Parts: sequence; structure tokens; C-alpha cells
Amino acid sequence: MRSIIKLFTVIILIITAITYGQDISKSGTTAAQFLKINIGSRAVGMGTAFTATASDLSSIYWNPAGLANNKSNDGYFNHTNWIAGVDVEFAALTSYIDGFGTIGAFVSVANEIDGDAVRTLDQPEGTGELFDAGGIALGITYARQLTDNFSIGFNFKYIQERIWHMSAQGFALDIGALYKINILNEFRIGANISNFGTKMKLSGRDILEVKSVGE
Repeated sequence: MRSIIKLFTVIILIITAITYGQDISKSGTTAAQFLKINIGSRAVGMGTAFTATASDLSSIYWNPAGLANNKSNDGYFNHTNWIAGVDVEFAALTSYIDGFGTIGAFVSVANEIDGDAVRTLDQPEGTGELFDAGGIALGITYARQLTDNFSIGFNFKYIQERIWHMSAQGFALDIGALYKINILNEFRIGANISNFGTKMKLSGRDILEVKSVGE
């Protein structure tokens, strides 16, 4: 048990060191922002302080380690009518395998812009064309209760974001842990690292290429 906790701690420290060791700026950091749109009425009602509380299927979003407590086959569906006309659909299915843990799959679909007018410098009122923008995340999850009090969970995601004729793809990982202390009506400590993954860069025919004079 101590070896497992040490290994998990080392993984978290390595990821933290890599993250904070990079040159972080605000430029180009807006990819796949739909992943930050929270799900679950209970979690949102608690002010998103849900990492240690998560125990239902919404744990896939908040802390996949919480799925280790789910020892049945379940489904979960969530619709979020967000600001500025953004809609997010989230669905998940999980299954418990005795002696192995809980496995699952999930999908998150965001409709960020639906049929807005294409405008150019020459035609500021619109060209008559419409464009849309959105994103999708597909993933699988695994959670296991290592002891009566300690559980871990992982999400592996494929992420795609699009706007008109351009798109970007990437992969991401979530790592979660949950520890229960049998005092004060089951005191809990939870930790989760979300959306740690590859860089995303839009590509497509709408990219404006700027060339230097003389090229």
C-alpha cells in the first residue's frame, strides 16, 4: 500500500514539474475550452468543490477515482445549456468487473457556434455563408479500489475542436485519487489532474498565411 501511494505521488510530482517547467504564457492557450464547462447539478450547486465527494458517474469528469465505489452497470446523461448559446452534451457508461475494477466510456459534445454569418473586410455584413464551431471529446476510463480506503482512476481522451473548415486534434489524460478516513462520518481527501496532454493547433484551408516581403 505504501509503495502504491509513493508511486502515485511521484507521478503527480513529475507531471507538476513538467507543467510548471514550461514557458507558460496566455498566447494560444484557448484550445478545447469546452472541457472546462462543468457537469452535474450537484457538483455545480456545491460550487464545484466535488473532487473528494464524487462517487456517482459524474466522477468521470470530476475525479475518476470516485468510480471505484460504483459496483454496478450504469449510464449517465447530462445536458448543459451554457452562456452565449453554447450547449454541451455529456454521456457516460460504466461497468464493474469483479476483481478488476470499474471500466467505462464517455463522450462530451459541445456546440459553440451554430450557423453564424461569415464576415470579411470586403463584406462586413456577411458573405451569405454560415459557419459553425464546436468540439468533441471521446474517452475511456478505469478505476480501481486498491484498499478499503484508497482508490485511483484514469481517463484517456481523444479531443477534437473545429471552426468552419479548420480543426485541431489532441490526446489528454486525467489522473485521480481518493482516500477515505473513517472519522467524522467518513472524511475524504481527493486529488485530480485533468486534461494533461498534447498540444493542439488548428489547421485547414482558412488559415491565413503571412509571407515576408520579397518571398
